[in-house]
Amino acid sequence: MGFVSLLTQRYDAMAAFYRDKLGGRVERSWDRAGARGMLLDLGGLRVELMDASREKSAATCGEHGGRVHLVVEVSGLARRAMAMGLPTPATTSWGASLVTLADPDGLPVSLLEWSGAPQS
Repeated sequence: MGFVSLLTQRYDAMAAFYRDKLGGRVERSWDRAGARGMLLDLGGLRVELMDASREKSAATCGEHGGRVHLVVEVSGLARRAMAMGLPTPATTSWGASLVTLADPDGLPVSLLEWSGAPQS
């Protein structure tokens, strides 16, 4: 998989969420008259943020409509959740701990930590 691309009218808030709050490492960024964006690595999940207000034409990718959410695998989830002011992670029936929050555009983002080896 290459990356997930998120087109947003709330670019600065989205960048702060994915880069600063979730700890994404910026692989590449661009800022020019017709386009602004960045590609981040969230520990294996790559996310591209694109500033919809800078696109040359009215760019849209449609609404997520409850069909899409991002899952970021992390280690030390309980510690991270506490530091981020999130609820205590839930233990799932399939062997993981999970906490879900929403990005500034309302897209659900789940932080997941496997209790043992990842399940297939």
